[in-house]
Amino acid sequence: MSKYSESAYPYVLGEGLPGISKLELFMLHAPEPSDDWINMHQQMDRNLNPHNDSYKPRRRSREELIASYKREYAVAMLDAAAASSVSSTMRR
Repeated sequence: MSKYSESAYPYVLGEGLPGISKLELFMLHAPEPSDDWINMHQQMDRNLNPHNDSYKPRRRSREELIASYKREYAVAMLDAAAASSVSSTMRR
């Protein structure tokens, strides 16, 4: 049995899981950002709003930064999958 068989990974080869989008699925499988990446973005937020003023961009929490990283990663995966499917149909 192939490690990528339909029964082993139905959501990858099929149309997703009921109640979960492909974006959410890719977000679940995205790697965790490094602590250095999180610290760098927290410092960038502090530089934009050093006194935590309400009229400036809000500082993001660690969890918000992780979620935004995973979303960017998932969107990139979806874009790559779409580009790959378009290029494979053009080769035929």
